[in-house]
Amino acid sequence: MLLVARLRALYNPMAEPIETPPSEESSITVSAPRISSAHPIGKAIDTLTHRTLDIREAVRNFIPLATKVQKKRLERVAAEVTGAIADLPKTSTLEGVAALKTIQNALFKIERLKSSELPQILETSLFLGLFSSFDAFIGDLLRAVFNLRPELFQSLNRTLEFSEILSADSIESLKLRILEDEIETLRRKSYSEQFASLTNRFSVKLTSFERWPDFVEASQRRNLLTHCDGLVSEQYVLACKAAGVKESALPTVGSKIMLGRKYFISTCEMVAEVAVKSGQTLWRKTLPDQSEAADEHIRMVLYKALQARCWNRARIIGEFASSLRNMSDQAQKIIVVNYSQALKRSGRRTEGIALANKVDWTASTNDFKLAHAVLTEDFGAAALLMHRIGKEGDLVKEHSYHTWPLFLEFRESSEFLTAYETIYGYPYAAKLKEDAARASKQTADVSELQGVKVHTSVN
Repeated sequence: MLLVARLRALYNPMAEPIETPPSEESSITVSAPRISSAHPIGKAIDTLTHRTLDIREAVRNFIPLATKVQKKRLERVAAEVTGAIADLPKTSTLEGVAALKTIQNALFKIERLKSSELPQILETSLFLGLFSSFDAFIGDLLRAVFNLRPELFQSLNRTLEFSEILSADSIESLKLRILEDEIETLRRKSYSEQFASLTNRFSVKLTSFERWPDFVEASQRRNLLTHCDGLVSEQYVLACKAAGVKESALPTVGSKIMLGRKYFISTCEMVAEVAVKSGQTLWRKTLPDQSEAADEHIRMVLYKALQARCWNRARIIGEFASSLRNMSDQAQKIIVVNYSQALKRSGRRTEGIALANKVDWTASTNDFKLAHAVLTEDFGAAALLMHRIGKEGDLVKEHSYHTWPLFLEFRESSEFLTAYETIYGYPYAAKLKEDAARASKQTADVSELQGVKVHTSVN
């Protein structure tokens, strides 16, 4: 009877609690999931977006460094050869024999350097790592959705061996094993097939954005680098065409594909875009009662993109966030403020100002009126609004002037500096010194945590 009850609970998580002996009760009772402040779907999205930033920085810094290392190695070998050649006239001496040996060693090093592809290997490894991170994201996303919606386990149709049931520690462990098998099965498919499967399972379209064909192309390029040493295959061409990539944009079969910094960084941004949009869409579809948490998360993703000075990423996220419905009036206005910044700083200043002017701010708080004045570059009006707000507004606090990307240009103006000193009683520069000291301490703390010795000081 216990076995039957376990099977019933496995395929019907919403069933009545199972009657079990006291010794097993704690291991098989299914309780409702708790929503923590760090929402698991938001955490999955954030983990992936941070990894794309890390990989992007690695592309910018370490691949050029690898190229410099190669160059220095060649220069060092050339210097060895030049020095040895100068000693060659002494071939009848021990010094001459040593010179010949140096030349022979140098020739070996040259052959090795001719075959070395250090920058390319590093670039390829990072590119594969980018999509490995995305694979991990898909797994994290599905685990979060199923754990928060346990009734979804009923959709996982799998035949279980009797031995598997008997060897399971609990119903929960059995459910997790089935879910992991489902995730692994999904990962073996192409991304087009994965997203088609998710669309069917959750009845939501996850590929309705402009760069989906580019994402498919990049993922197929990953496959070429993994399995074909970068040589274009017929399968790559067919998969790209099926996703909507124009044939004229595709390389010919048999040619070797390249990455390059521009393409790589663009792909990092695209992977982050896919994660944010697919994660948010699935979140809102499967957990409609948690829309406020999803709203808060998309606002923070947009804000963090602005903080990181990723203007194009912020613009794309802002466009997506502004298309979402059923947000509160305040949430919508925060999205407008941050999306407007992103437009302006990504080279679309006129559009950014037009967006800020599109909203009727007359009934808004002084905090939002201040944001509008800053966005429209009316720094005189912005300074007056700072005085009206005083030391603390509904949203704007003193630290807001220091940290919010909104004030990036404004805080360099004379209007801001004068208003700030009048309101708080000390110059902005004095507070900046405190911020610098705090940042110095945080840097030291992080360095100590990571085992890196650095010296920081603020005089």
